[in-house]
Amino acid sequence: PSKVKHSNEFFHSLIQENQLEYLSCRRNEKPPIATKVIETIRANGGRFLRREKIKTARGTERQIWAELPEGRVYEKVCQSLRDGA
Repeated sequence: PSKVKHSNEFFHSLIQENQLEYLSCRRNEKPPIATKVIETIRANGGRFLRREKIKTARGTERQIWAELPEGRVYEKVCQSLRDGA
């Protein structure tokens, strides 16, 4: 749990550091900013995860952490940059 909290704090600090630039630039200048945030997270060992429910062989459900698809990661980072996460 403490690693998750630290990772989320790091993500939010990156969003805050880049938000003003993102909001004030032209549309075609936004993708490199979002990509920079994603690359910084990954360069520091971070991943973008979501909880998924899976069925076990016994028919019960359990939750696992699964990586988000690349397109979804980009969408979430852009949304966070717009909204201030």
